[in-house]
Amino acid sequence: MAAIDPHAGYRKALVSSLPRTAITVDVCHAVKLAHAAVDDVRRRVQRETLGHRGRNEDPLYGIRRLPIRSYERPSDKQQVRITEALRRGDPYDEVGGVGRQGTAPLAPNARSTIGVLKGRLRKLLDLYYSDSISAATFTSEEKRLIAQIASLEDEAARLEEQAREKVRAAERFDQVSELLASLDFDAIWERATETERRTLVEDLVDSVHIYPDHLTVQVAGAPPIVVTLAEVGLRAGTKPVVSEGGLEPPRPFGH
Repeated sequence: MAAIDPHAGYRKALVSSLPRTAITVDVCHAVKLAHAAVDDVRRRVQRETLGHRGRNEDPLYGIRRLPIRSYERPSDKQQVRITEALRRGDPYDEVGGVGRQGTAPLAPNARSTIGVLKGRLRKLLDLYYSDSISAATFTSEEKRLIAQIASLEDEAARLEEQAREKVRAAERFDQVSELLASLDFDAIWERATETERRTLVEDLVDSVHIYPDHLTVQVAGAPPIVVTLAEVGLRAGTKPVVSEGGLEPPRPFGH
C-alpha cells in the first residue's frame, strides 16, 4: 500500500511502475482538502447572505479558523462561538454541515456546552435579583442564552439520531454482506443471458486500464484488480488504453 499526494500524475506513475500496489491519499493532504472545502463553503455563504467578502464584524468571518481547527473537539467557549456564529450567518446549515463531514459526533460537546450556558443563565438570574443589572439587560441576555441552548439541544438530538442511523445502516450492511457471501456467483454467471452479463459488468466495473504487460480493472468500491494480459487472451505490447464507463458506445459483450 502507498499513501500519496492526490495528484493524478503521482498515481499514474505509481500504477505504471508498481501495478499491484493499493493506493490511498495520505492523511495530511486529506485533512487539507477537507479544510479547504469548509473554507470554500464559508466564503460562498458569506457572499450569498451578505453580498460581500468577509469583514471583522461578520459572524462567519469571525470564526473562520474555528470550524477547521477545533470542530472535532472544541472547548466549551469555542462551541458557543461556533454555534452562535452559525445560527446568525449560516441559515441553511451549509457551513456547519460540511464542517461535520468526517468528524466525530459533536453531541457530547453540545451537551456539555448546554450545561455551561444553563450555568450562565443561573448567574444572570442571580445578578438580576441582586439588582446588579437592569430588567432590559436581563431580558435581552436571557433571550439570547435561551436561543443558544435551544439551538444546541436541536443539534445534539440530530447528531444522536444520525449516530443511531449509522448503527442501523451498519447492521443492514452486515445482513447484505451475509446474503452476498451465500450466493454462488459462478452459477449466476452461467445462467445469465448475454444482456444480463453485460448489465452486471457495467454496474460493477468503473474502468479498465490496459498497459503493455498487464491491465487493471477498477471495480466499484474496491481496490483495482491487476490481471496479466495472458489471462484475458491479449498479447504483450498492447497499446495502452483506458476504458471508463459512459465514455464508449455500447459494444456486443465479449468484444
